[in-house]
Amino acid sequence: MGFWAKPNEITDKKAAEIFLCLGEKGDITVPDPKIYEFYVGLTKDFSDSEMTEENEENNPWANQIEWSENYVVLNISFSFVEKMYPIIKELSHRYGLVCYDPQIGKVVVSPRTKIKTHSKHWWEFWK
Repeated sequence: MGFWAKPNEITDKKAAEIFLCLGEKGDITVPDPKIYEFYVGLTKDFSDSEMTEENEENNPWANQIEWSENYVVLNISFSFVEKMYPIIKELSHRYGLVCYDPQIGKVVVSPRTKIKTHSKHWWEFWK
């Protein structure tokens, strides 16, 4: 998932283009103090710097979170998706960040929004 400061308008297509350029030449995201606050909120209970083989069963991150003053990119371990996905979405919306999920190719709306973007989450493929 990718997170960055919210522009005035964002489409799924534009978000996908931005996501692919994060941290690369052509990255158009801008620094925002909310990015750091979001990162601190993410890692308050689940630090990504403590990832070891011993604690990987209790760590929701599939790998270390990539972040800069412009963006955050993270991967959730499959066994933690149902627990962490709503928490991460809510936290990103609290800080007013774009929340882009490349698994579904969509900007994820706030849980408080009454728009249904898809019938099930990508990890619920068996339902």
